[in-house]
Amino acid sequence: MERGRNGFLNDLGMSVRGFQDRGILFPVVEVNLRYFSPAFLEDDLVVETWVVKPGRGSVLFGQKVLRKGEPDALVEGTVRVACVDGMMKPRRLPEEIIRLRIED
Repeated sequence: MERGRNGFLNDLGMSVRGFQDRGILFPVVEVNLRYFSPAFLEDDLVVETWVVKPGRGSVLFGQKVLRKGEPDALVEGTVRVACVDGMMKPRRLPEEIIRLRIED
């Protein structure tokens, strides 16, 4: 799911590494998941990611993991990441994250 969030941001022209270079980190602070079916070694998995709710100091992502080519989710849930500086002190989300479009 971490790769799914990174890929989501990359697809929007943002780089997690770029944020880190600016002293902006995004630690996971909350995870809520529902497991429906197991994945197996060497399965080709797809992670769908969208923004549920951007806030001032955190963002809630929705995520779903599917086996490639199959319609049913193996896992789905939400992941909240906070925004902190290099000293792990809370900070405001960058404007480009706050402006992310919310998907239904």
